[in-house]
Amino acid sequence: MLISIFTLVASVGTLFAAAVQIGELYYILDNDAKTAEVTSNPDKYSGNIVIPASVEYETITYSVTSIGNGAFGQCASLTGVIIGNKVTNIGYKVFTGCTNLTAIQVDDDNIAYSSKDGILYNKGQTRLLMCPRGWSGDCSLPESVKTIADSAFIECSKLTAIQFPSTLDSIGKTAFRGCTGLTSIDLPDNLRVVYVWSFYGCTKLASINFKHLEVIGEQTFCYCPLTSLYIPETVYKIWSKAFHCDKLSAVYCAAVNPPTLTNPDAFSFTESKTQVDTLYVPFESVSLYKESDWSSRFAHIVGHLFGETAVTDVTSSSAKLVWNPDTTVVQYTVKLFTSNTLFATYVVDSAGHVVSSHRQMPGIQRMPMDTTVSTTDYYVISLEDLTEDTEYSYTIDGTDANGSLVYHEEGTFHTSVADGFITPTADNTRRRVRKIIRNGQVLILRNGKIYTTHGQELK
Repeated sequence: MLISIFTLVASVGTLFAAAVQIGELYYILDNDAKTAEVTSNPDKYSGNIVIPASVEYETITYSVTSIGNGAFGQCASLTGVIIGNKVTNIGYKVFTGCTNLTAIQVDDDNIAYSSKDGILYNKGQTRLLMCPRGWSGDCSLPESVKTIADSAFIECSKLTAIQFPSTLDSIGKTAFRGCTGLTSIDLPDNLRVVYVWSFYGCTKLASINFKHLEVIGEQTFCYCPLTSLYIPETVYKIWSKAFHCDKLSAVYCAAVNPPTLTNPDAFSFTESKTQVDTLYVPFESVSLYKESDWSSRFAHIVGHLFGETAVTDVTSSSAKLVWNPDTTVVQYTVKLFTSNTLFATYVVDSAGHVVSSHRQMPGIQRMPMDTTVSTTDYYVISLEDLTEDTEYSYTIDGTDANGSLVYHEEGTFHTSVADGFITPTADNTRRRVRKIIRNGQVLILRNGKIYTTHGQELK
């Protein structure tokens, strides 16, 4: 057995420990605990390495329980590692720079770690710890995985696709940084936060889909070649340079209230570009976005229909009902109710024309929709002569050429007070407001507090 000794230096002039070479590996031995820690090789490791359960040195047996910080760092010729059954601690940056490492295997009897398809996990495979840098192809993670650790896939440039499990609820910092082979990702519904630099430098990642994210971390998608982006209504905070993307030309943000930008440069560019072309937001929220930090980053902010229907421009006496037409429908029947009483009925044909109405009101108009999202148009019907501070409900039923019901949408909205002080909430849910008269003065009662019609609270 080959045995040699060299000295490791932790800082200049400070002796830290003696490393002993036993076989193909170097170890730091703990004579009291009779344990051994795998440490770095001054000449770098190469090929396939097997970490044994124990080693013997000077007639004493040591259990190999740890892999030290940076033990295999920058070993570009290392191609495979098998971790023994006694290892219960793996240090920091153990495999950094191992660009040709294609598989990390773990002994089945190990109580702390496991592996699948050459990727390192904790024993229960709820936490993905590390993917070797030389791993290539598409990757499908076990359904048991809940967490992807910091830097787990960093610089895995040969990773071409990844399928996340529905159980995943955390992706760590720099987890996929520099994964230049990824072209698209579909983040699971369970995921709420993506942390800093998670997909930084994924220079081919042109498509991302996330449905329930709430927070997008700093520089998360920096340098990704996104041309368009959908931000769901669940997002409430976006950090600095989260989307430093020069090719970004259209953003669709479904959030009724503008998400907080910790810095206006959440959408940022190189010096050659200063703004994204167009921001599409819910119809009722255009003014909110124009008055927020978002406005400095977009050349145009326009209304967009997210979902099938929306009620916009609600005042004390009017509103607009918007819906997405269905290609199978030849006739729509729109009914408006107040207090369960039919208020108005409109019959609309497939071309968007009112063919009958029992009230004399403005008809249908059409609003062009961005062709990158849909080839159809919105239908918009103006509802007028409404009563202030009143809740209305509506139904839209569509029938096909055979007279069969193939489309149905419904919803509610609430008109504002005539003076304009109280406005409906963005989602058109009912506000607890009403008028009262005190000493001949008209006052507004809202959420238990009394205001003048000019908005001054009375104590």
